Amino acid sequence: MKKKNLMLLFISALLMGFTFAGCGGSDDDGEPKKPDTETPGGDDGNGGDDEDLSGIVDPNGSLEGSNYYVIQLDETCAKKIKGKVIAEFYANGVDGETEEEAAKTRHLYVWDNTYEAGTPQGPNCYGLVQGWTSLVVTSVGWSGAGYSVPAYCKDDLLKMMEIGKEPEKYFLHISVKTKQAGKSHLLLLNFGSNNTGKVAIGNAPFVDGDTFQPYAPITTDGEWNELNIPITEFMKPAAGGLDYLNKSDIETKGTNVLSFLSGGVAGTTFDFDAVFIYKKK
Repeated sequence: MKKKNLMLLFISALLMGFTFAGCGGSDDDGEPKKPDTETPGGDDGNGGDDEDLSGIVDPNGSLEGSNYYVIQLDETCAKKIKGKVIAEFYANGVDGETEEEAAKTRHLYVWDNTYEAGTPQGPNCYGLVQGWTSLVVTSVGWSGAGYSVPAYCKDDLLKMMEIGKEPEKYFLHISVKTKQAGKSHLLLLNFGSNNTGKVAIGNAPFVDGDTFQPYAPITTDGEWNELNIPITEFMKPAAGGLDYLNKSDIETKGTNVLSFLSGGVAGTTFDFDAVFIYKKK
């Protein structure tokens, strides 16, 4: 299966306004894949410096929690939670990496060119003029992508085992928006090969071998929907039985910390923002 790496530049600065340093995708088995081609596309515990963070709109307090494992978030909000982050999994690979360099960086890999970059418009889910991830399904039949974290980052990945000790206290946060009716997406949390939990979101069942009823519906008025999905939903047998206490082959193969499918209808959009696992306040 060929992979393409969607870079920060290629997706209109969808991830952050800056690049993170190195470590501190999945097929359904959760194992990350390498791309076939690269395409450009004073700490107070709540933000660090004196930057004005008053413009953030966070009515449900998703930035007031603790123990954050961040996958995608804008720069300003990242500063707000800086003192509460356990691990960062932002895509930080760059175009033109050698194979050796790519093995030490994190990527958003699109599988078999099944998505292309969309065009983010308007403020992000926290009311800020910063980017988010906008993808459009290109192929008829299937689509998929994943945030791939290599074994080089195993120290950060192994920190996720803390989630497995108190899974009932953790949630996957994601904000999504669309104007398309009758669409759904399948979210996959992975922790090594064959260690995956799947939860659907949207307004229709999602079929991926099994049929997954949406955990949460989303409005189709083009406004942001903020979802907090309990990690225990991904641990249910019907979801696949994700187990963060089983490190599987994390230390040798890494994993896709999050992957997703959007079906096979060309033109289906997946606009999402603020993806992280955390303890709610």
